[in-house]
Amino acid sequence: LDTDVDALLSPADGRLEDLGTIERGAKLLVKGREYDVGELLGDRQSATRFDGGLFAVVYLSPRDYHRVHAPASGRVSSARYVAGTLYPVNAIGLQHVPNLFAVNERVAIHQETDRFGEIVSVMVGAIVVGRIGIAFDAELVTNIGKPAIARDYGPSGPRLERGAELGTFHIGSTVVLFTTRMAGLRFENMAAAERLLG
Repeated sequence: LDTDVDALLSPADGRLEDLGTIERGAKLLVKGREYDVGELLGDRQSATRFDGGLFAVVYLSPRDYHRVHAPASGRVSSARYVAGTLYPVNAIGLQHVPNLFAVNERVAIHQETDRFGEIVSVMVGAIVVGRIGIAFDAELVTNIGKPAIARDYGPSGPRLERGAELGTFHIGSTVVLFTTRMAGLRFENMAAAERLLG
């Protein structure tokens, strides 16, 4: 882990597919396609809190490490399983499936962090991912055909330290990280990252 406690960690050890600013109206562009934050979270009412925040998309191929970790220390305030399908989340899926991340099943994990305010790690299922397991709530397990589940943990939600396990993909997939707008929070070396992403 980065030893700088003011650094927000990547939630997963995968390939950075995209990053940027969440536009007004809680919209973002991933590989040239527009997404609605409310759709991804399965909660349109809370989406505008992320206007002006940052997002990052981390892709996990089948050969990658499949556990997802807390990007910062803080309490889990809620988690929401959003039912959906399981299209591939690789380059082919991104190119050919409109609104891919919003149609695949997913779990949105909200944390109230000590240093970065509210952040959300959205674990997006994919083809061959039969299950997403959540480390702090054994009952919140995904599976096609399961009804949507929303958990509001309130002030007694589990506190996770920076780098603690959030959950597991049972093979590769994608994590989308959202932050709310915070003064001074930015991606370092943004120009270099954009060149890398092409």
